[in-house]
Amino acid sequence: MTSYPLAALIMVRTRREETAVKDLRVSRERLNEAQREEERAREALVKYQKFVETETERRWKALLGSNTTSRGLEEFWKGLSDLKYRETEFEAKIFEAVKVVQDRQNDVENCKVELQNRRKAREKLELHQKAWQAQQNAELERLENLEMEEFTSVSIDQA
Repeated sequence: MTSYPLAALIMVRTRREETAVKDLRVSRERLNEAQREEERAREALVKYQKFVETETERRWKALLGSNTTSRGLEEFWKGLSDLKYRETEFEAKIFEAVKVVQDRQNDVENCKVELQNRRKAREKLELHQKAWQAQQNAELERLENLEMEEFTSVSIDQA
């Protein structure tokens, strides 16, 4: 019996499918890391907002308890605006982290599609192998039947 002529191609497609599975796993790990980074950025913003709140309250108390010149008042307001400006930096980090998470989600979806395509390609070839094997078995059976017909016994009456 002959072996399937496309067996090597099945092995190649199986390896490609395994590679796609690994790529999907790596992609999911990157997505998880990006999600953790986004969560850290959000936590940092919350922590900073609490700091700004306590710092603002502390500065107001210090201002109210002292005689301040107009120059001191300008410094006070500048300090508060600097605190708020720094908050926008934290928000920008969150925005970037969200963008990275979206990119990683797209990567995961692309890897899923690629894995599906590679599975279909392998399954298609395996289906062809089964059909080919059935055809080979039928041909083998037909040849055996032909061989059996050649060796049929001749009856004594005919001789």
